[in-house]
Amino acid sequence: MWTGLQFGALGTFVFVSFYEEGFPYRLVLVFICWIVGFCSACYGLLQYHRRRTALLDDDPDPTRWESPRAPFVLVGLFFMVVLSVLTYALVTRQHHTFAQRARGSPPAAAPVRMASSSLPPA
Repeated sequence: MWTGLQFGALGTFVFVSFYEEGFPYRLVLVFICWIVGFCSACYGLLQYHRRRTALLDDDPDPTRWESPRAPFVLVGLFFMVVLSVLTYALVTRQHHTFAQRARGSPPAAAPVRMASSSLPPA
């Protein structure tokens, strides 16, 4: 279920961080992220109930309540969602280097370093 929340958070990140130009590709990407997140959360809830039932019924057969491929599927889905968000950012030129060039501003200056001690000299 936690992974489902992460997918939904990526969808919300896309919705808030990118602007729309023309056809709503951004909304399609948000919709896909949220659908994948909802399906992932539902699968997590289903697995929780399978394990709970197995514990209550004292069922020692792991083929009824264990899914050995589930971690690989979730990692694969997470990789695909992140890759699609990055691809969208690169194709629509909405990442930080293009934003700086579009504004015409130079890159940010280096941060000012503070003294190692905040106490006044003795």
